[in-house]
Amino acid sequence: MTNSYSPENPNYELSPFTGMGRAEYIELGTYILDRAFTHVQDFSDPLLFPWVEGKTYPQPDDPPWRTVSSMFEALERTFTIAGPLIHNEPEVTIRGIKLKDYYSFHLYRALTPGNPNSVPLPETLPDATYQFTCEFGGLCKTLLLLPDVLWNDYSSEQQEEIAATISAWAHHRTTQNNWRIFNIMALSFLKLKGFAIDEQLLEDHLLWILSYHSGDGWYLEQTYNYYTISLFIVYGTIWGRTFGDTYYPEIAKAIDISAIKLFETYPNFFGKDGFINMWARSICYRTWVSGGFIVSFMLKEDSPLEPGFARRLCSGSLLQFVQHPDFFVNDIPSLGFYGHCEFAVQNYSCSASPFLMFLPFIALAIPENHPFWTAQENEGFWETLGSSSHISVLDKPGLILVNHGKTGTSEIYPGKVYYRDPNYSKLVYSTHFPWEDQDASGPTAMEYSFRSLDPRDLRGDDINFYLTGIKLNNETTQNHFTTCDSMLYNGYRDSVLYRQAIMRKPPNNGVGYIIDLADYMLPGGVLRIDRCRCAFEHELCLGHFGLPHHNNTKAVIVERPVIFGKCLTAAIPGRQIALMIYSGWDTLDSLIHTGMNAEASESTVLYARRIRKQKNPPMELMISCMLHKLGDEPWTDAELNLVHK
Repeated sequence: MTNSYSPENPNYELSPFTGMGRAEYIELGTYILDRAFTHVQDFSDPLLFPWVEGKTYPQPDDPPWRTVSSMFEALERTFTIAGPLIHNEPEVTIRGIKLKDYYSFHLYRALTPGNPNSVPLPETLPDATYQFTCEFGGLCKTLLLLPDVLWNDYSSEQQEEIAATISAWAHHRTTQNNWRIFNIMALSFLKLKGFAIDEQLLEDHLLWILSYHSGDGWYLEQTYNYYTISLFIVYGTIWGRTFGDTYYPEIAKAIDISAIKLFETYPNFFGKDGFINMWARSICYRTWVSGGFIVSFMLKEDSPLEPGFARRLCSGSLLQFVQHPDFFVNDIPSLGFYGHCEFAVQNYSCSASPFLMFLPFIALAIPENHPFWTAQENEGFWETLGSSSHISVLDKPGLILVNHGKTGTSEIYPGKVYYRDPNYSKLVYSTHFPWEDQDASGPTAMEYSFRSLDPRDLRGDDINFYLTGIKLNNETTQNHFTTCDSMLYNGYRDSVLYRQAIMRKPPNNGVGYIIDLADYMLPGGVLRIDRCRCAFEHELCLGHFGLPHHNNTKAVIVERPVIFGKCLTAAIPGRQIALMIYSGWDTLDSLIHTGMNAEASESTVLYARRIRKQKNPPMELMISCMLHKLGDEPWTDAELNLVHK
């Protein structure tokens, strides 16, 4: 078996860019499950995928319920594909196993006591929140959307038994973020099927969810991220059509209103080829964000999206991964972005977690004659963009979206970042240049990195010396660089994005560690006119996108002459970057990172560096230009000389 998917008979007449129509979605879903079921030797075997060493769960010394949790996650998240396939063809089989029978049998065993994969009840565990709640939300979402696939096959006695376990977790405590949606889905499913629930609790969860909406269709739950699209909008819309319209019509309408607003700019998050951007946490879920294309056609009003363009982007995002040679590990999606990527996953994930990325298979709930399936693929706004760049401004979440017609790439500029985390705190995220991990020893890709050279300031607590003259427990850490601690959004005016990178938070000398950012977007890049307000002796670096070394092929670095400045370019097959500095910087250089790039074990980063050793350095403008392009055509002088007096 090859390690990637290609349609057997791509339909290029209907889908000239991807070859993907409804038949190919069914074929792809079958292909994915066929590989996953290599881990099932017998009908009675539960899905249990190989443990992945690293930070993810379960760890070898974890209690047994953690293994049960990973088994339930595998069952529920593969059902994200299996449910739609069963809905499409009830007799569908994988490796000789009838899916409908398999999931019916193993879900019953998981949700009733006395079996190897039985889900524990919350009262048998320490009072906390658990992954089980998340999976019950996902399970009930699928059962609400596809009521024909499993529930009616159970006897009334079996339904009672299953409902008791769902109810225990549906009524259990949840976390104060998007997780309320999981309780909402489970409580709503129970009520719809005639089981008693705490209706006040359900209403409270719903009102909390609405309170998270901050504008532009976006919801703030911990920070702004893909959860707005994949949970608040995708799960929320499914909830509205299957339950909310009947029992809570005003709340369902409010969710629809926010969805319509979000969909105004939703396609702008994707590259011309449908590529998604490696941005925010839970990135191993990858294409779950593409589920928005489908639920846009479940709104009570007409979808704001054109169906041929929606399918083109949705299909392209799936092909981005299933056609990548590093994607499948142990016959299941890797924990990472393309291949395994330890720094990009969280400790709440297990080897089954990436199957949530197949949320777009809810498309099979849409009838065959729906325009999503029958419209010819097209490239939407990209067809008229030419070599210019389109900019979308989302003030409420503080996001700027840039679609570069010149390169076909799309970028996310974050403006409201609440903590130091490379999932969120990069200067910009690109669909075709996935981010790198942070480097404490020096320059970091697409971030400012700061090192204090203040002799009083060895651990970042210079406030101790500031007024008292006392160095309290001032341990030496000057050899370490830190990146942006938080970021403030100051608006987009006259074609310039204004942000502030807070390199250290007060009380450390108040506002003495701030970089005022001004980004002027260019076709295929950005002109940076940033102001350094680092008050004491310091060293600063600014990194460009990292270039992965595929097949042990290092990037080719070239120094190019430019007017008024210095320039370095770097190239790998199919991708190139250029970094120019004009003022406020001392040098340009490059380095090779190991174990920091999402695509390869080694990568090259171009960076600018400055060192200021005055006790009170002046504020300075730091002017630089960062460009990128796809393909192997060398940079022309005209492309690199964009700055003129």
